[in-house]
Amino acid sequence: MAEPPTLATAGRAAIAGDALARLQAEAEALGSLPADTAAELVGVAGRFLMVPADVDVVEQATTLAGKAGVAARAVKGGLRLLLEVLNGAIKHGCTSEDVAADLAVLGAGDVAARLAAEEWEGRGQDLAHRTATSAVTTSRLVDMSWSFGVSVATDEVAPVGETFLQLRLVLATGGGGRDNVYMELTLPQFYELLAQLQRAKAIMDFLASGA
Repeated sequence: MAEPPTLATAGRAAIAGDALARLQAEAEALGSLPADTAAELVGVAGRFLMVPADVDVVEQATTLAGKAGVAARAVKGGLRLLLEVLNGAIKHGCTSEDVAADLAVLGAGDVAARLAAEEWEGRGQDLAHRTATSAVTTSRLVDMSWSFGVSVATDEVAPVGETFLQLRLVLATGGGGRDNVYMELTLPQFYELLAQLQRAKAIMDFLASGA
């Protein structure tokens, strides 16, 4: 029996079993794409890791699949693999050679491996810096509560009688502490927030599933 591969982007860990089977299936999907589609997909992955809020990976993958005339499942699987490998490269301080080697050993093919390595070569330092900065400023949401109200007095006449939403967010801070953050949103602002949360959920479901 062949030894399970050791991946630099997984912290030099040996990958076996179901995890290996999933990665190999996604690598095969990535390798099956036309070169121009793979190149666009690599760019989507890099842009998403740089500024997640600006890139809807679900929509982008679906659009690329339609444009190339290939199965959406193949594009989505390839994108999930690219995001996992590039994110692992950020976490473990990998080189572009590590990225290429990991994709090649998983079976993504030379073209996809080279494209991903070039993307990492061009964005790697910026991605690592952005991730380190985000880690300092990001807090975990522990709890939230809300209440609705109607404005009855204001310096501006127009907003009188408007419905608003008051949010209280409880955020975990370093050392086991917690901070309360209060927000007041108009209904349009609340609906915009809700749409963003639904989009975030769709992206998380996409990244977690094999569909």
